[in-house]
Amino acid sequence: FSIREYLSQVHEMQHRFHVEVSASHEKAALAEASEKTVSVTFESNAFSLRIKGNTTDYVLRRRAGPRGRTKGDALPVGFELCPERCGLTVIPRKKIELILRPFPMNWLPPGSKVRIHGLTKAKALNGALGTVTDYFESMGDGTPPRYGVKLDLGESVVKRLQRHNLELAEDVKCAETERPSRETEAAQTLIAENHEDAAFQECHEEPKEVASSSSPLEWG
Repeated sequence: FSIREYLSQVHEMQHRFHVEVSASHEKAALAEASEKTVSVTFESNAFSLRIKGNTTDYVLRRRAGPRGRTKGDALPVGFELCPERCGLTVIPRKKIELILRPFPMNWLPPGSKVRIHGLTKAKALNGALGTVTDYFESMGDGTPPRYGVKLDLGESVVKRLQRHNLELAEDVKCAETERPSRETEAAQTLIAENHEDAAFQECHEEPKEVASSSSPLEWG
């Protein structure tokens, strides 16, 4: 296989690391490669590529190592892998390409409960709760990446929203819990006033008493 990297001059979130397996490198394995027979598992520090053949399986496992010289089965990726952002392209019997990408800043994994805020055009959605379903990469035309969010309002439509318009619902809930409500503040004020009255009475009155298949073939 061969490798190449793309380092963005704008933001490290747009870095990419490509791993390409071609028929010129692995003829026997690629002869059985198709969208149905090729699968890949991405982890934060490694990936495993498998081609399920008629008589045997071909497996390529590699770790994501630091840039520069690496040892053993490590590749000079230089960042931790974000599995949801990594991709696989298969050209049957010709080429397999893996695209490795890093975690974005303040990453929201699928399934995260979020609250929408800060929208200026669709203000009616501000405050609505939803669940993250997808992550849509930038198209390379200056359009920022967006998260797919399914609202809890009973709608089946997935809204595409930027990260700065989303906050974790748990964080919002904790902040609201820590922030005293108006009723609580009023009760605390009343208690303080009662304490002041009691202190004033103690200065002017007498104190009163209070009640108490075949083995996989690894290559590369």
